[in-house]
Amino acid sequence: MSLAQFEGVIEMKISDSTDSSPKVTFYELSVKGNLVSAETHYPGGTAGEGRFIFRGDRKVLWIVSDSEKSYLEISLHDTLTAKNGLPNISRQPNALTVTGKTGMIQGYPCEEFVAEESGRTIHIWGTPKLGNITEGLRKAFGEMEAKTAEDASGWEDELARRRIFPMKVVTMHGDVVEQTQEVTRIDKRKIPASTFEPPEGYEKHSFDLDVQKMLRQLQEQSQGDSTKE
Repeated sequence: MSLAQFEGVIEMKISDSTDSSPKVTFYELSVKGNLVSAETHYPGGTAGEGRFIFRGDRKVLWIVSDSEKSYLEISLHDTLTAKNGLPNISRQPNALTVTGKTGMIQGYPCEEFVAEESGRTIHIWGTPKLGNITEGLRKAFGEMEAKTAEDASGWEDELARRRIFPMKVVTMHGDVVEQTQEVTRIDKRKIPASTFEPPEGYEKHSFDLDVQKMLRQLQEQSQGDSTKE
């Protein structure tokens, strides 16, 4: 199955009970291969402040602010990789345990996986039928990774490697459910090309994620300050 074969909208709901005041957040992802546009919504239909657009083909991220009529452009070319001096992410082999349980979620056959992370047990129900989405998202998000070995999520990498798309993820601390992430709707349909472009007339701001360049600039600034002294 090629990446371009899936085109449509994925709606997700995340319920978080880690704080004293439980929160519910809704996400709407428009996906076309490795093009992704995501919006946040809150209970009552209230839209979030902005949205982001990933262009895997152009290796660029746009963070759109509708209230300010502007967008921040972040180039993802040759950034946040080992060659920029960042530590390689340590991948945890066999991060997922297959339980043998199966079921249907939103019309897709799923099987259950279990992972352990930071003293918590994570139950993942995933389907291979949407594995192309996982690969596309991973390629897009992977360009931005700046995680160290300590905060790398081995089970997420393992899902991507197996081309499994998570339909439901439940994080438990002992017998307490801390967070539930679940897909509430999948709608295969054509997405307008404008969905993956910044709105016309919005002001553009740029941000350079070249780590080596930023480090050089900081070093030059530091040397300049010491010379003045």
